[in-house]
Amino acid sequence: MNISTIKHNLPVAGKVYNSLDIIGNTFGRYFDYKKETAMIEYEIEKLHAQTKVITERIKAELQVSLDNNQKNFTQEMFRLEAIANELKQGAVRKNEIMANTTLCIEALVNPNTPTELLEKLCKVIENYNNMIIVLEQEGTKRLSLMSHFTPSVKLIEG
Repeated sequence: MNISTIKHNLPVAGKVYNSLDIIGNTFGRYFDYKKETAMIEYEIEKLHAQTKVITERIKAELQVSLDNNQKNFTQEMFRLEAIANELKQGAVRKNEIMANTTLCIEALVNPNTPTELLEKLCKVIENYNNMIIVLEQEGTKRLSLMSHFTPSVKLIEG
């Protein structure tokens, strides 16, 4: 039986093909498949390379953002610590003023205190009172500055 003389009917094509035509078409399709597979593999490798570059760029940008956030967070913590120290110093100063005011009041109550000193003590107590008011206003301002802390500084910027 000669292969070249066998006729086949392919139901899809609806034509009569020679066996060698079928073998030739099969080999042609095989080589087309190999060629297309090589092109697809090449494109996949290209996509892998591009993905790697994009991933590295994202990592670099993320690291820069994290570094900036860490720097901003550190600066914010220094700012808050400075405000806290100022508030502590204000409280110490206020306690000193209150202690001095207590001494002045005790001198006012003492019957042995001369009258010319009483007027001066009243002015000193008034000055101490004004100093306490100023310290409280400054403390309120510092607390207000402290309240502007934004916790989102530590988050990654989008």
